[in-house]
Amino acid sequence: MPVVAFVVNRTLLRDPRRFLRHSRQAADDRGWKPWFMSTSAAEDGGTLTRRAVAAGASLVFAAGGDGTVRACAEALAGTGELTRAETMARVALQHFTSAGNGWRRVECERLLGDLELQSERRNEARVWWESALETARTIGAQLEVVKLEERLGLRRD
Repeated sequence: MPVVAFVVNRTLLRDPRRFLRHSRQAADDRGWKPWFMSTSAAEDGGTLTRRAVAAGASLVFAAGGDGTVRACAEALAGTGELTRAETMARVALQHFTSAGNGWRRVECERLLGDLELQSERRNEARVWWESALETARTIGAQLEVVKLEERLGLRRD
């Protein structure tokens, strides 16, 4: 039976018990064994995601907050699970874009560029980084602007 790991920041869920109940039912209905992992000060979403992948989880589902989703996507990228990391980053990007969260949008676009580069797709990476740069400029995220300009080879200082 395949395992689905739920990496959950319970402090950011409106109704954690309801979430757990519905998630367990959804997993059971699909023939998956659910494994719930709660973030803590000692174990963030990234740490738990790496543990889940190492233990053989076929699917990782992040819930709770922007930071949890981003940490899980970055951790998946670090395990070589590029397809799963890209999927999670794209879902997070859609959420952050619709919610108007420019800071997290920049992080997701930068991460998607990094994932493209890991897959040796340099042109696609550049497109994501340019999008992140435009978003960073729009929201006034100067440190991100500098980092992205350096990554794109646009800084000469």
